[in-house]
Amino acid sequence: MRIKFKIRDRAVRELTSVELNVLIYLTRRQDIKGLIQDVNVVAMSNTISNSRQGIYNALYSLERKKFIHINDFKTSNFDILIIDNSFAKFIGNNNEKVDQYLNLNFKIFEDGLFYLYNMNIKNFLLKIMSFNKFMSFSEDKLKELKVFKHLDILKKLFKVYKVNNVYVFKDINGFLTQDKNVQYRYLLHKLRIFANKYFKNYDFSQLDDIVSVVSNNHFRLNKVISSLFKLIKYNKGLNPKLFNAILYDNVKYEVSF
Repeated sequence: MRIKFKIRDRAVRELTSVELNVLIYLTRRQDIKGLIQDVNVVAMSNTISNSRQGIYNALYSLERKKFIHINDFKTSNFDILIIDNSFAKFIGNNNEKVDQYLNLNFKIFEDGLFYLYNMNIKNFLLKIMSFNKFMSFSEDKLKELKVFKHLDILKKLFKVYKVNNVYVFKDINGFLTQDKNVQYRYLLHKLRIFANKYFKNYDFSQLDDIVSVVSNNHFRLNKVISSLFKLIKYNKGLNPKLFNAILYDNVKYEVSF
């Protein structure tokens, strides 16, 4: 859920508003290598409030501009790689200098508000996300950032007051605070990919029950996946109760399921 500064800066220079929406949506769902599996345009459309055709056009454009690479675009669900937004080489390598990046784990994305604004406001928000809860700008700076004429809109996001010709922004609504549910949603996304591949006609509430158990007890993803493969072996469908028993190595009760 991170985007490198160099990609962010290039994006606000070169992309349209819809293209930026799509790129941010994808970046918030990528793994550590920059890969997003099983991308669903319908789900994306519901989240970023853009039409499906607009999203397809944006995806084609993002690939043409070399922000992303799309695998097997002919199918309804496909994989996407965000170019040069991998952080894999930095894991466990203390000698490797980490590229500067922006964490996108903010409430304003989860609420869907970010995607509704024009490009100038989006650019402004992406620049101030690395600040603390208090931000101040001169009138000239706000004009330079092309948001001075949008102060009325920004006042719906922040408490804005003027002190000695300086505009102070206070994040009283918590839109730029870290979203605590990000790990839950990431796990839900990964398990949904798995369930779509190996289980037919499962109830989404079953998947939600499994994710709740996993996230509350901090199991590693590989332990979860191995338990799901065992669940396939028992051929009982996506059964949360049986999954629980397998996860806790307590399969002696399998006959009761």
